[in-house]
Amino acid sequence: MTTMDRAEAAPRVETAQARRRKPILEYNWWRYLVSLLAIVFALFPIVYVVSASLNPIPSLTSAQLLPDNVTFENYRRILSGHPGEKGTTDEALDTPYTSWYVNTIVISGAIALFSVFFGALAAYAFARFRFKGRRMGMLALLLIQMFPTFLAVVAILANPKLRSQ
Repeated sequence: MTTMDRAEAAPRVETAQARRRKPILEYNWWRYLVSLLAIVFALFPIVYVVSASLNPIPSLTSAQLLPDNVTFENYRRILSGHPGEKGTTDEALDTPYTSWYVNTIVISGAIALFSVFFGALAAYAFARFRFKGRRMGMLALLLIQMFPTFLAVVAILANPKLRSQ
């Protein structure tokens, strides 16, 4: 068999294999369905809150998934720095949301930078140096990272001694 014969025979083998393959959805359809349901379940609260913020009626109980009258007035009032009108009950809403937002960005950015910096120092120490307690330290870090910090709130609230302080 010459090289030319092999080149002509190769595409026939690939097309035969392609014809024998089963469609992906034939045996994995339930995985896609479960994934789609998980995505809808995770995105529903976000869509509901955004649609409630675009609703001109100031109530979550009357909020619809798709509001009838979409308006950005709520965002304009909050971000303008003066959402409340003088002489009304809305005057109490006069809060500096924009400065709070900037403060949040600055503090979270600084904390992220410090965390990455100190994490890099610790990673370098664990990777390069051999010292007593290295293995236990690595296992402790792994264990701490496996459980979210939010779970600590449950432990603190479940312990009556810590609640009384």
